[in-house]
Amino acid sequence: MARAALTPLGVAALALLVEAPMHPYEMYQLLMARHEDRLVKVRPGTLYHASAAWKRRVSSSPRALTAPATGPSGPPTESREPAGRR
Repeated sequence: MARAALTPLGVAALALLVEAPMHPYEMYQLLMARHEDRLVKVRPGTLYHASAAWKRRVSSSPRALTAPATGPSGPPTESREPAGRR
């Protein structure tokens, strides 16, 4: 099955999702606040449809998008025990 090309609105919405997960209406509000409507045709309904299509595409893909594996939550820390008790 051929996949549809990503639209300019789709690219803009995916860029927002890279920043943080958000609801399609929140995407719409942010795009409007940033005046992205001058570059792409933005309507709330189109973002809902695009979001549903991405979910279908990802869930049907054998290589679904996953979060990268993460290591420790920060740099290693030294033990606070006195030097003689290690």
